[in-house]
Amino acid sequence: MNDTRHIREFHLTAEPANTFVRTVGGPDTDAVLINIHGGPALSHSYMLGLDQLASPQLMVVNYDQRGAGRSIPVVQEGQAQAQELTDFSLSAYAQDLEAVRRAVAGDKKVHILAHSWGGLVAMQYAIQYPEQIRSLLLVTCVPPTSKGIDEGQTRISKKIETLQQKGIIPAELSSDGAEQLQQILPVYLVNPAKIPSLVFESTPGVGELTWEAVGTVDLTEQVAKLDIPLQINFGEADPFGVEWAHETKAAFKNAKIDFVLAPDYGHFGWLESPENFYRSVQNFLDQN
Repeated sequence: MNDTRHIREFHLTAEPANTFVRTVGGPDTDAVLINIHGGPALSHSYMLGLDQLASPQLMVVNYDQRGAGRSIPVVQEGQAQAQELTDFSLSAYAQDLEAVRRAVAGDKKVHILAHSWGGLVAMQYAIQYPEQIRSLLLVTCVPPTSKGIDEGQTRISKKIETLQQKGIIPAELSSDGAEQLQQILPVYLVNPAKIPSLVFESTPGVGELTWEAVGTVDLTEQVAKLDIPLQINFGEADPFGVEWAHETKAAFKNAKIDFVLAPDYGHFGWLESPENFYRSVQNFLDQN
């Protein structure tokens, strides 16, 4: 059902983040899906495969988060790119998403699909703007607490070390964010030998500024109040561990949860097992 006849790209120039937005699919449909990419500091480029969900009946929207990708504010001479934006709080990220929703959907509710770090942005958005959500899909995403996130980081670090010892991942990793992601890509996959084609773009400084602004976070109390349709779609081979999925499920006490734990992919389900991934996502969207 992919429909690439309607592609639109623009910047929200009235917003401080100068957010870059890309839409694909039916421009007049009532159904809109906004994707939130991982990172922080990445662009939406690695998620372009999700355009496959677009159709005359569904508009698919990607955007670059503040300070990253093509969402770079105009800078003054001698200033670093990320320094034009001083607020990298979760609330600011959620406000950017709301600006995107207004631009592409007007007064309509939207479906939101969040991947990895994007899950934290999606949770904060759902807390601030619950009335704007039609459904929420959390795809191999972070849990709602710093404690859970840190524990996942420990698990992936150990798995990277194991693959380095086996010679699958280089012993010396690049300091460039995008290049390092490319080097450690095997750790994210159910089959480390089968590398998908992915394009990572990373903006220096944004990740550090974001995590510093986010600080210690615990959204469990707030997300427990959300009564929304929710799909948690998680690959069993995800290197951060299925503990992230179970923590997230436990936190959303009042949500109507479709819990998908897939044995045939890791962190990038739409690339590793597209048939099964898209089937589960499409079924959930059709039901909501």
